Amino acid sequence: MIILETASKAAVAGSTSTSTSAKIITEAMNAYKLPAKDAGNVSDILFTAMQQGKMVFNELANSMSPLLHNVAELIIPLKDLAAALATLKQSGHSLPEASKELNTIFESILAKNDVFKAAGHDVSKDFEEHGLKGGLTEIDKIQKGNNEDIKQNLPDKEKIHSAMSLIGDNVNKFTENLEGMEKAVGAANIAFTKMADTTQHNIDIFKAQAEVFDNQFQDKILPPLASLAKI
Repeated sequence: MIILETASKAAVAGSTSTSTSAKIITEAMNAYKLPAKDAGNVSDILFTAMQQGKMVFNELANSMSPLLHNVAELIIPLKDLAAALATLKQSGHSLPEASKELNTIFESILAKNDVFKAAGHDVSKDFEEHGLKGGLTEIDKIQKGNNEDIKQNLPDKEKIHSAMSLIGDNVNKFTENLEGMEKAVGAANIAFTKMADTTQHNIDIFKAQAEVFDNQFQDKILPPLASLAKI
């Protein structure tokens, strides 16, 4: 019930369908194994990213959905992913392409996770403790190190450097967006209230216009029609 209520508000605030908002919120919660009570927090993160990147809800949902399984497995915070997508959008990247590229990188890192662990590096812990950029920075350090055995088994350097450039070239904006995520509490409800107020305002205008039309119909249109009826 909590998730459905949250999704319904998100749908109104994001000008999308309840099924679309419910799908991405549920996918995120399932990926991160979050309890129902955290639905509001997930919704707040989504709306903050949407506002930061000037995205429509469907655009964000479609770009985030394919990434959720891998980022959750790597323990990359959801807010980091949302901030990254917002930053990429602000920087003029095509979100579908950026999402696909990021997912390829995450899959590559996951595929080599055992190699990292064998060399004493816990990649998931790095992402969990240092976030998306911090985790990628740690991997970059390993690549630049002297351990040739592990370097030969690392994910493709081009892929890692591509991810670093996607975020790194815009590090100030990414940091700013990430800080915005920390203040995201209530973002979805605020958006919902604004949209609800706008909707009510439009309803009030429609009612007023209908009342004016009704008065004009009775005063100006109905009498001539009644006269014609008598002919």
